[in-house]
Amino acid sequence: MRSCLEFEETGMSASTKILPRKLNFPIAAVKLRRSLALKKQRPCTKCVELENANQVFRDENERMRAQLNLLRSYDEQDQESTELTHLRRQCALKQREVEKAQGELSLAKRRVAELESEIAAKDARIDSLTRKLFEASSEKGTLEIGQSTDEQNGDTADTGDSRSKPQGSSKRKRGGQPGGPRPGPRDHDHLPTDDDKTYELDESCCSDCGEQWVPFTTRESEQIEVTVRAYKRKVRRKKYRHFCKKKQCWATKTASAPRPLFPHSRYGISVWVFLLVNRYVLHIAMNRVCMMLKQHQLNMPQGTVYAGFHRIHQLIKPLIAEIKRHSREDKHHWHIDDTGWKVFVVIDEKSGYGWYLWVFLSDDVCVYILSPSRARKVPKSHLENSVGIVTSDRLPANKKLSDNIQNSYCWVHERREFRNLAKAYPEIAKLCMFFLDLIGGLFHHNVQRLLAESNSESSATSEAKLKSTLNQIYDACRKHLAKSDLHPELRRVFKGMIKDEEGLRLFFDIPSVPPDNNPAERALRGPVVGRKNSYGNHSKWGAEFTADMFSLSETLRLNNIDHNQFLTNYLQACADNNGQPPPNAANYLPWHRPPPQ
Repeated sequence: MRSCLEFEETGMSASTKILPRKLNFPIAAVKLRRSLALKKQRPCTKCVELENANQVFRDENERMRAQLNLLRSYDEQDQESTELTHLRRQCALKQREVEKAQGELSLAKRRVAELESEIAAKDARIDSLTRKLFEASSEKGTLEIGQSTDEQNGDTADTGDSRSKPQGSSKRKRGGQPGGPRPGPRDHDHLPTDDDKTYELDESCCSDCGEQWVPFTTRESEQIEVTVRAYKRKVRRKKYRHFCKKKQCWATKTASAPRPLFPHSRYGISVWVFLLVNRYVLHIAMNRVCMMLKQHQLNMPQGTVYAGFHRIHQLIKPLIAEIKRHSREDKHHWHIDDTGWKVFVVIDEKSGYGWYLWVFLSDDVCVYILSPSRARKVPKSHLENSVGIVTSDRLPANKKLSDNIQNSYCWVHERREFRNLAKAYPEIAKLCMFFLDLIGGLFHHNVQRLLAESNSESSATSEAKLKSTLNQIYDACRKHLAKSDLHPELRRVFKGMIKDEEGLRLFFDIPSVPPDNNPAERALRGPVVGRKNSYGNHSKWGAEFTADMFSLSETLRLNNIDHNQFLTNYLQACADNNGQPPPNAANYLPWHRPPPQ
C-alpha cells in the first residue's frame, strides 16, 4: 500500500492511486521501498516539531511530578507536627506579649522615676520659697541635720580645724554679749551749741522757814536735739544810685545774690540735696520723701522733683564718667554681682520689664550699671582693655571677659549650694554637711594665714592646712563623681566645681584676693531695699540716673565722705557756673582731692 507521501510526489490523487487500472506489483514494490528510504532520509518538519513538543511535555510532566512528590512529603510532615507547630506559635505569641509588657513596664518605671525626681525638685523649690518667706535669711548659723561625716559611704573628714563647736547651743542674741567689749557713750562734742537757756526756781524763798534763796553756782547738762524744718529765706539785694557826671544821668546798681541751681527756680540747693540723699542714699520711695516734706509744711509735686532730677542728671555726668574711668584704668581687682530690677519701658528686642543692676566694686570706687541684658557683653564692655582679677560667682556671663582678666570664684556661693541641698534633700544632708565642714575649715585657715606674719612658722602652717583642705575637697568631689548612684543635684555641683577649679583655687595662690564675693553683695543691699520700696523705674533716663546716683553715693561712702556736704558743694559750683557742670568736676572726687591736713 502506498503512502500519502508517495501519492503527493507523483502528483496523483489518492483515489486514482488506490484503484489503478493496471498494477505491476514488483515494480511498485521497488518504487515504494525507494520512496520510503527517501522519506527516512528527509524527515517531515511537522513531525520533528511534534516530537520536540512531546519531549517538552514529558520533561514538564516529570518536573511537575517531582514537585507533587515534594509537596506530598511536606504535607505529610505538616500533618505529623500540626500540634507541635500550634504550640510553638502560641509560645512565640506569648513571648512577644511578655516582651511588650516588659518594655511597657520599663517605660513606666522610667516615667515613675522621672516623676519622683520632678516631685522632689518641686518639693525642694517649695521648701526654698517657704524658707525665704518665713525664715531668717542669715547664713551664719549651723545646720542641725547630722554629724559632719558621710555615714552612708563610710567617709570621714579631718579638716584640721581645731575650733570647738558648741553642741546644742541656743541662738545667739542680738546686741552686746556678756563679757564682750562695751562701746560706751558716743561723743557729740562736735555738735554746735544752740538754744542755750538758764532755768530758775519757781519759788524765791524756802517754804519751811521763809528764808530767801541765794544763787551760788550753776549746774550744767547737755541734751541732744534734732530740728528739721522747711523755711523761706528772704534775699534782699540793695540797690545803689548816683548821678554820673560823665553820662549826665542817674546810674543804678544792684548787689549780686547767690545764683540758683536752676533759673527762675524757687527751690534752693538744700532742697535738692535733701531729696537726693533720701531717695538714693537712704533708699526711701519718692512719694514718702514728698510726704516727709509735706509734714514740714512744704507741698512739693513729684513732677517738679523729677524735672529737677532730669536736670541734675546732666550735671553729674562728668563725675560718673570719671568714676567709671577710675574703675576701669586705675583698679586691678573688682567684685562683680548683679540683681534684678524693673524698668517699665517697652523695648522692641525685649519682652517684659525685667532689667539687671550690675555692680563693679573696688576698694575706693563702685560702679553700677542698669542693663536690660544679663549677658557677658555688660561686664565685658565696662572692663574692656582692663587688667586684673574679677571675683564673682560662677555665672557664665562673668567668665572669659578678656585675655588680661582672671576669674576668682566665690566659695560662699558653693557653701550656699550645699546648705540649700541639705535642706531640700534630707537623703544627702550628711554628705552636704561633710563638704560644709571642709569649706568652713577653708575660710578658717585662710584667715589664720592672713593674720600671721609673712614668712613665719604660723603662716607656713596655715598655708599647708589650707592647701590640704583644698585638695581634700577636690579629692572627695572626684571620688563621689565616680559613683553611679550619686544624686543628680550633687553631680551637677561637683562637675561645676571641677570645671572651675582654677578660679576656685586662685585665692590660695594670691592671698590678697578674697575667697568670697561678699563685698559686692553688701553693695547691692541698699539698692535692693530701694527696689522693694519703689519697685523700679518708669523711664530709661530714670534708670540711668538711678544707677549713676548709686555709683556716686557708694563711692562717697567707701571714701568716708559726707553725702550732704559733697552734694552741697558740687551743686553750688554748678550754680556758680550758670547751671552747668564746673570745668574741674573730676577734681571733686576723693582720689583727686588733697589729703586732709
